[in-house]
Amino acid sequence: MFPAQALKTLEDYFAAGDIEIDFCRASETQRGELMELLEKLMDLGDAADAAATKIIFQNSSLGALAQDKDQT
Repeated sequence: MFPAQALKTLEDYFAAGDIEIDFCRASETQRGELMELLEKLMDLGDAADAAATKIIFQNSSLGALAQDKDQT
């Protein structure tokens, strides 16, 4: 299982505004890396949303309907 503390650390990093500070102080290369990190986090958010939806609806009639739609 993924360690919840890792998410808390990341959450605190954003809540404190440290990413903005780091971005302002970063070189162009580091800024690109931070932007890639943000893009990856947004992709992970989409994946988390899809996983949560699947888990929530996997045993429901709506879940079965969505699964049938995905297979066509």
